Order: sequence, then structure tokens, then C-alpha cells
Amino acid sequence: MDGLILEATEMLINVYKTIKKTVEWIRSYVKDHNKNSLVVKLETDNIASLTTAILCFKSGVNTGFITEDYNDLDSSFSDLFKAKILIPNIELDLEIGGAMLDNLASMDNGIVVGWLSQEWYEARLYKKWSTGDILPLANLNLLEIKQMFEMLNENNIYNQEQIFNTESPNEFTFEEIRWALKEENITGILSSNIDPTKTRDWGRFTSRQRKIIAKLNQSEKLTKHKQVNIPICNLKQIPGLVR
Repeated sequence: MDGLILEATEMLINVYKTIKKTVEWIRSYVKDHNKNSLVVKLETDNIASLTTAILCFKSGVNTGFITEDYNDLDSSFSDLFKAKILIPNIELDLEIGGAMLDNLASMDNGIVVGWLSQEWYEARLYKKWSTGDILPLANLNLLEIKQMFEMLNENNIYNQEQIFNTESPNEFTFEEIRWALKEENITGILSSNIDPTKTRDWGRFTSRQRKIIAKLNQSEKLTKHKQVNIPICNLKQIPGLVR
């Protein structure tokens, strides 16, 4: 029992340190690049988006939020963030969202903060214009982000089970994508120019795993031109943070 308590305590400490480091990174980036403010596209049913928004608010940098989900916002939003919402005069959709954010950010010498998790970023489940100027959480998977949100949402204003969206934008689950990214880190099978079916590792994969690898390998080749060098907070390179 004592061992379990110690492990849980260490996990909480790691999460706390991770939050602190991410907030410091956001604050330092703004200062080092002589910026005045942050703009976040808020998606009220997206745990990565909400976590990013809270981290930006905690950085102390003037932060504005733009959202399509006006009807989902209530007093709990103000209680949680205590920040302003930027509401455009036109209805947002995905095609104009990126340009809208850029324009709003430029009004106050600001930057757009993206919410992409490791699954979205490394598997390139996004369009180039939708990423943001910086990505504080791109080094963390959704399970790790959920741990951060649980600590940040200390008053339980939001029900994390309702906003922990595990639906992937393609045919594979995020759990499967995380598995594929681990294989990529070990073997480079997703980014290799060698046909994955010709590699020595191919024989150890199940039929489902082969389908995942083949699809993501193809996607990597088709979307390589979209990969941009967006600054991310490399939390996993720092000892004592996320594991």
C-alpha cells in the first residue's frame, strides 16, 4: 500500500512540475520574441484545447479566446479562465479559422497558441494552417494531457469524461496511433523511404498493425510538405516530468 501511495504521489508531483514547466515555457517564449499577447481557439469539448487555454491563462500573458461554441459557454467558463472571449462578427468554420486567429493575434502583436497533442502532431492529423505559432502540448499524448487537466480543473468545473474525446479524425484510434508512433521511435518504419512490407519487422505485426503502419507510412509521404518547424515544449527531454 505504501508503495502505491508513493507512486501516486510521485505521479502528482510529475504532473505539477510538467504544468509549471509548460507555463514557464509559454511565458518565456512570449518574452524572448517580444510579443504582447496570446490567442487560443477554444473548443469546449476538446480536453487538449481546454488545457492549452488554462495554461495560457496561468502564464500571466494577456490571453484572448475565440470559439465557435458560443452556446456551450456559461458562467463556468469565466470562473475557470477569468479572461476575455474574442467573438468575431462572422461565423467561424475550419477554412477561415486559421486566418481569423492570425488576424486577431496581429492586432496586439500576439501569437496563436495551438492545442495539438502528440498524436495529432506526429501523425500529422492536421492541416498546415490549423496548427498555431507554438504548440505547448505537442510532446504529450492525450492521456498525459488528461492528467494535467485533472489537476488544473481542481474545482471540477468541467466534467473531463465528457470532454475527453478519444475519437480520431481517421480510421484508427488514438491508442493505435500511439502504438505506431512508438514503433516509429524504435524502427523509423513510418518515415523510412523503404517499403514497410520489405522491412525485417513486418513479420511480427498483426494484420491490423500492418494496416495502421501502411496507412501512416503513406500519409507521412503525402503530407511531408506540410510539416513545419513549429516551436514545441520538449517536456519529455527534461528529467522528472512526464514519464
